[in-house]
Amino acid sequence: MKKLILCLMVILSCNILVYGWGPGAHGALANRIMEDSDITYEISAWGLSKSSISTEASIADVTMPDQYKGWGQFDSLEHFNANWMPRPVTNQMCGFLMHNIEDSSVPTCHCPACNWYCKSCMENQFEAQGEAYSTPAWPSPAYYAFEGNYFDPNTTGFYNDVHNLTLSFKSHNESYFACKYFCTCMTDWIDPNCRRASMKLAWWTFWWFMAYHS
Repeated sequence: MKKLILCLMVILSCNILVYGWGPGAHGALANRIMEDSDITYEISAWGLSKSSISTEASIADVTMPDQYKGWGQFDSLEHFNANWMPRPVTNQMCGFLMHNIEDSSVPTCHCPACNWYCKSCMENQFEAQGEAYSTPAWPSPAYYAFEGNYFDPNTTGFYNDVHNLTLSFKSHNESYFACKYFCTCMTDWIDPNCRRASMKLAWWTFWWFMAYHS
């Protein structure tokens, strides 16, 4: 079965243009993040719709303007306050932010991973195969929060997480003949941890956008 999935994903990744996670993975990850009680409370307080936010996160590769994209817009509280906090709290804007948070955990080409590894065919492999994988369960927020529970420690912790995931992904891809020379690798071994990294970042960043917005 894994070989069949791999063949289908290789064909898919060679014939479509994919950005970040695919739409199915983006939507599933957004839904999982919005299971958190603190985030659910803020969404309800703003009168927003979880299903609409999930849809916006899924289609943001097509609908989101370039000026909204990028890890550098929320890699620190200073950048987040300057770039995201002036933007309105709407279903679409929340979907855009969720999409960006999720993309930032892709372990190649997307930043912060772009600092250490970028191989476009492996990016396509990772993203296309991700459409076939499930999203890990969402545990206690206290489990996911980095020590200190402040914005910058959480983004720094995420950065370190992605650094380790990226180096593991790079090492794996360069260690196997099929990966290195034919760009055909299963990514199921790293996909769940990348999604968990997104959850860690979202629990603080996405919540901050709603909770501290004036």
